[in-house]
Amino acid sequence: MNPNQAAAYQALQQAQQALKAGDKPSARHFAEQALRAAPELEEPWLMMAAMASPRASVDYLQRALQINPASERAQKGMAWAMERLKKASASLDAARPPGLFFP
Repeated sequence: MNPNQAAAYQALQQAQQALKAGDKPSARHFAEQALRAAPELEEPWLMMAAMASPRASVDYLQRALQINPASERAQKGMAWAMERLKKASASLDAARPPGLFFP
């Protein structure tokens, strides 16, 4: 493991601790640090996906799958993210007044 990867794993540990404490802004900060330190690792992308909006989760998980196409965690995460995206889209459609077009 190179020094950047070691720093990334340390930042991921801090992100997990922040999440357990309910501090999402700090968790995101540490996960972003991990991404900057070692974008070639799958784990920071998975962490970011877990905290992101439905659309961003899909993007993060696509990156994780590029790194490790056989990743069971990323594949399960993608199914979860696609379901969230579908639900978010459905709730937006339901909130639109009938007869109005929104691009």
